[in-house]
Amino acid sequence: MSIDRTEEDIFSSLPLYQSVRMDSEYGPALIRLLYNEGNFDSYCPFCKERSTFYYECATERLKYESVERSHAGVKRLLRSSNSNFKPATCGRDPAHTIECYYRITYPTKQEIAEYAGDSSFDTNNLRRFEKVGQTPSQFDFAEAELKKYAKLLETVDLENLRKAIISSTHGYGASAFLYSRRVFERLIESKRSEAEGAGTKIESTARMDEKVKGLAEFLPDFLVENSHIYAILGKGVHELTDEECVALFPVIRESVIAILEDDREAKEREMRKSKLKKDIAGISSLLGKKNEEGN
Repeated sequence: MSIDRTEEDIFSSLPLYQSVRMDSEYGPALIRLLYNEGNFDSYCPFCKERSTFYYECATERLKYESVERSHAGVKRLLRSSNSNFKPATCGRDPAHTIECYYRITYPTKQEIAEYAGDSSFDTNNLRRFEKVGQTPSQFDFAEAELKKYAKLLETVDLENLRKAIISSTHGYGASAFLYSRRVFERLIESKRSEAEGAGTKIESTARMDEKVKGLAEFLPDFLVENSHIYAILGKGVHELTDEECVALFPVIRESVIAILEDDREAKEREMRKSKLKKDIAGISSLLGKKNEEGN
């Protein structure tokens, strides 16, 4: 179970100290980032919006000046470790730079020997990439991005999303799925109460797929069309490893946000329609009175 990752994922979702092989789902993006020049789109914590980041081919050794821009708790580790760093610069403002500190672990003779009989296997794939630090931190990325949704989401949803993202950045993938599932369940329950007020009865003990089907007219289209997200969240909480959940979390996070945005936009549309209906009624009443006065 794997999803090809992008350079953005290396900065925004790959946990610190998680060692990944070059033939993992991160491999293609790592090879591009470390050994080529290119660009990728990502959220810029400084601009507070998405931007295009550019990186050069050369991989630089860790420099003291770069370490000085790191968080204090990371400095000592980086100074004493055999680390490199890779900067990427925001296309909107060259002063906005994100940096990834990492080290490469090379395969042992024993590991290479295991593939001695396979001439088609490239032993370079056995190299491992480990991120040992970055600036801004993944929490900075998450916190800045969450502010964008502060006016769109309920406080409880925002807090659960924050906990999910923080859990993922620390490698606790199952916990990230659990907090994401809370958002899903809270939305379903609120719509169940709304439906009851409108005369539609859905039992609280019903299966989730039955609830979604019965509440379809009250739920965001994206959720109804992708209701199996809940089953995926349940599988993550109860069956998948933390590593597997972390790898899948970026898709889950964006899906949950899409559902919440759709719900808020639907509410805003209803509020606009209600206001317009009231305003139109007021205009009709005013014109009616004028007609009566004219007669």
